Amino acid sequence: MTSKGRNYDRQNWDTADDINPALSAANASLYALCAVVVTSLGYVPSLGFVHDSGMFPPFIYDVSDR
Repeated sequence: MTSKGRNYDRQNWDTADDINPALSAANASLYALCAVVVTSLGYVPSLGFVHDSGMFPPFIYDVSDR
């Protein structure tokens, strides 16, 4: 499989390689799953340790990037 690189239009996924939209969808699913787990365990998603509070919600990013 040849790649077109990282240049693709996120608004027009039809022009992208098959792998780029798949990776984006998998990444979004991972963040959603981490958000469900973090909030269901009673943790506060707005308190981050690695990511700063400028990113919402930083604790979700901390967990999913680990």
